[in-house]
Amino acid sequence: FPVTICHSGGLHRHREKVANKAKIFQETLLMIEQVLNNKPEKFVPEIVFEPLIEKFKDIPQAGINILTEVLHSYDCDNFAIMNQNSVSGLALANIIGFPLRPTKKTVSAEKYVLFCKKCKQVCEALGLKNFTELDALLNYAYWN
Repeated sequence: FPVTICHSGGLHRHREKVANKAKIFQETLLMIEQVLNNKPEKFVPEIVFEPLIEKFKDIPQAGINILTEVLHSYDCDNFAIMNQNSVSGLALANIIGFPLRPTKKTVSAEKYVLFCKKCKQVCEALGLKNFTELDALLNYAYWN
């Protein structure tokens, strides 16, 4: 399991509640591993997000932020981190249509796929290497 998830503020803040559903969280991580191991090509949001969001619905306080950080930690080229910081940062560039506070109830697989596509366009326009660089930029924009 990649260690880049460790920077998740949501996971850190709600670790006890997530830990109470550790088995489901671990099953979700195993689902990602199985997809990676069984597919020769990179996995993409369209294939992965829907089953994972269903699993995450049973884990209190493990929301879109944590889910997308997990996905991003496995593949920073195809999975953008979706949280209040990133949505607000994109809105500064007039890229709107995403919930300001993404939750498991407000973000569908379709909406997340669109979010990743918009983020990819921003990366290309700015010459960013991957979604990790975009996340750093959007966090900077959000906090400043």
